[in-house]
Amino acid sequence: MHYGSGKTGCRSCVCSAKLKASQTSLATSERELAFLTDSQIPEQVKDVASLQAVKVLHDDYDLKIARQDYFTNNQNQVLFNVV
Repeated sequence: MHYGSGKTGCRSCVCSAKLKASQTSLATSERELAFLTDSQIPEQVKDVASLQAVKVLHDDYDLKIARQDYFTNNQNQVLFNVV
């Protein structure tokens, strides 16, 4: 079989165009990744960290309120027995 140079040249152009499109897409993805890594991800980490601190603080207050209720009930029982 004999392939004409026109078809080979055309295939080469198609491959070159696909390669260029892939390289452009890769460059765009790399820029987006750099943007996310440098600005967006650190902001999200700070937000999540602050939310976790709030949760721990909230849980700590739940414990304090439970302890306060326990001791208040004990005091009420003592007062009830004295009176």
